[in-house]
Amino acid sequence: MQQQREQMREQIQAEDQQVNQDQQRFSDLANADRLLRRGHSLEAAVMCDEFLTEIAPTPNSIEYQTAMSCYVQGMFDAGFRHVIAEEALEVVLFGSTSDFFEDGFERLYQISNDVAFLSPAFEDLVSISVANNPQEFQSKWNYFLGKFFWLYGDFSRAHEMLSRINGQAHQAAAANYLDGVMFLEDGELTTAMQSFQNAIITGTSNDNEDVVELGYMALARMTAEVNAFDAALYYYNKIPTESFRHHTALYESMWAYLMKFDWDRTIGSVHTLRSPYYSDNYHAELYVVEAATYLSTCNLDAAEQAIEAFDIELSSMRGQVAEFVANTASPQEYWLALDEYYGRIDTADPVALPIEATRFVLADMDFVEIRNLIRQLRLERALLQRDASSLANAQTLIDQIDLDMRGKETDAGLRISNLIMSFNAELTDWSMRAQEIGIEITSERLQQVREVSSSGVYHGDVGSTTIFVLAQDWQFWPFEGEYWADEVDNYRGNLPMLRDPESGTCVATELPL
Repeated sequence: MQQQREQMREQIQAEDQQVNQDQQRFSDLANADRLLRRGHSLEAAVMCDEFLTEIAPTPNSIEYQTAMSCYVQGMFDAGFRHVIAEEALEVVLFGSTSDFFEDGFERLYQISNDVAFLSPAFEDLVSISVANNPQEFQSKWNYFLGKFFWLYGDFSRAHEMLSRINGQAHQAAAANYLDGVMFLEDGELTTAMQSFQNAIITGTSNDNEDVVELGYMALARMTAEVNAFDAALYYYNKIPTESFRHHTALYESMWAYLMKFDWDRTIGSVHTLRSPYYSDNYHAELYVVEAATYLSTCNLDAAEQAIEAFDIELSSMRGQVAEFVANTASPQEYWLALDEYYGRIDTADPVALPIEATRFVLADMDFVEIRNLIRQLRLERALLQRDASSLANAQTLIDQIDLDMRGKETDAGLRISNLIMSFNAELTDWSMRAQEIGIEITSERLQQVREVSSSGVYHGDVGSTTIFVLAQDWQFWPFEGEYWADEVDNYRGNLPMLRDPESGTCVATELPL
């Protein structure tokens, strides 16, 4: 009996000690909350993580929800995104009755954007009612789910979620645009065009300039697709010169001018795209388009100069690309070659690719997304290494990041490899087109010789226009400064039309040699 009493006393003492420890742990949650408010994010996250590990409260308890929300918030504020994505989703799945619901969703929304987090479990969010939440929150919630279903290809549910967005909400314009994208993919062209127009109207009213530009670009491409080039150019001209989309609008406008046989504006667009203001972009076909334009107006000397310039540029470039591909085997090597490109400019270890091919890769949005995620993973890994002594699961998280990073670097390398192959194939295609134009130029020369031989020298009527001097001096670009930036959309050539409209042949203005 004495032994039993001693055992009971020890058990009671152990239970009391456990109760005291639990009470201390529960008080740690309050302390963690104070730390969060004071900006000590990581310390708070560590406290809450220890509570979850050592107390192990039931998942549906308020203690569990409080600790998990605290952990996610602390880690988020400390700069983590990727390693807490699943936990952030779990906090939102507590439901709209949870005290942590709205703040948790804001963090999940940001994480999804920062690290492209997309989970099939997002579908479970649909069952959560947000009818009692503020209208602004409801719109953001419905846009988030609408975008999720769009990315997963469930257009009917995407349209349903997007239709719930308040017309005055900030997300309304983006919702209209996504509707248009889906209608376009389904072949509903009229409905798609109306959705893009609504996106522009709504975006203008709520100052969502980004969506307004996307809407104009979509309308421009749709109208160009049906050969309504004047309408397309009207929409392209709506993109402001200070926008990062202006280069794309100008490039696509060049093709619209070419297809409507506006030679002066085509030449103007070609030279604008080759100006220093767009030096970060490369289009292999610019010299070929220039040569085709000169050929169409029978400015044969200028056409030959453009083809020669293309051949010189191409021969050097293709050799460098071929050497790079021959010396680069694995996806990891491709990734390392492009990794931190801008940090190696003007150093002793430059990228082995020609600058044009490098820019071709860096302009690809899929590659940019992967690269940004790798940078975020590196940042989080560095944070974990710095604070490894504080976080009990730091090494586990580091190991997971290393695994994810290797996978993403492989994805990036494969993407780079595909882009380089695409770039090389594009050079080959345009090289063949340049050869065809060269043959056409020779044919026009021979035709002139035959005409002169049969009828003597013919001085054709070239009208009142004069030779476009700058276009023929294609290697020189004299414009700089604010004047050029203001006039970027208005540059054009003044080409003499030397093709006979009746016969379609080039007019000989002097005896060919």
